[in-house]
Amino acid sequence: MITINLSQSAFSYHGCILELYRKCVEGYYELPSANIVYGTAIHKYVHIMYQTGGHIPTAREEALKEFNAPKIPAKRGSTHLDDPKHMLATAFMFFESYIKEDKNTEVVLLNGKPATEVSFSMPFYQDEHVNVNWCGTIDKIAKIKNGCYILPDIKTTSSWDKNGYFSTYKLSRQLRGYVLALRLMARHYPTSILGQIGMTHIGTRIDGCFIKPSSHENKYIASDINFYDDSDIAEYEKMLLAKCKELSECVRLNYFPKQGILNSSCSGKWGLCSFANVCAVNDNVGRILLERDFKKKEFNPLNYGGGLE
Repeated sequence: MITINLSQSAFSYHGCILELYRKCVEGYYELPSANIVYGTAIHKYVHIMYQTGGHIPTAREEALKEFNAPKIPAKRGSTHLDDPKHMLATAFMFFESYIKEDKNTEVVLLNGKPATEVSFSMPFYQDEHVNVNWCGTIDKIAKIKNGCYILPDIKTTSSWDKNGYFSTYKLSRQLRGYVLALRLMARHYPTSILGQIGMTHIGTRIDGCFIKPSSHENKYIASDINFYDDSDIAEYEKMLLAKCKELSECVRLNYFPKQGILNSSCSGKWGLCSFANVCAVNDNVGRILLERDFKKKEFNPLNYGGGLE
């Protein structure tokens, strides 16, 4: 039996079961892009500001640690994403002019601390071949004053079409996954704080950082609050279970097909799959390329930050 940690980020790779297996089980990875690291640093700044009661020096220090991690440099035309001053200016203004000015939303307290970067890992599926955990990190759990609980999710983006950008999240697997996590807490731990929140009608919202080359031109805008019906979350859970069973069957057969060739996921939204060169050659050569071109570590969904899209 093998243990597999799945999360919303893992399901970025589900178009090809082989890609998912290589990243989530074997642990192959490449350096993150500049836009991913930029977004992760913004998340870190906001989290530390909440946890320290607004201590800016500590938030800046921790954000810079994230920002200075090894990464693939930004492409021409996006070099501001490599600029630490740009990132810090964005983080500062996002917190001061957007988050602090939101007087209608209160952050939930968990064990006396603001509920930011709330990580979860819970058993989801098990059979004789696989043990699958459902994992992730919720940016923030909050409550509208005199209203419902919501899950505001920070997104940094280079898009300037806010309506078009927000509309892409109506079918978001990520936000559904967070609501499902709280529903599972309600099912298995009904007396816990998260379980009690999971019993309610939970909304989701995008807190958008719309990034420009000049940080003074950035815009910080909230989407409308979106709600999922119980049937939406039930369908999402069924799809996850189906994927777990597919993984289990692949483990049983020790066969992970190159599904991207069939469904065209080898060339996705952001370009070629990172394993495209590996899959384009025979398996013996491909294994050599894997060891040469990729690093390896345990896939940990709880150490994942949101990137700029």
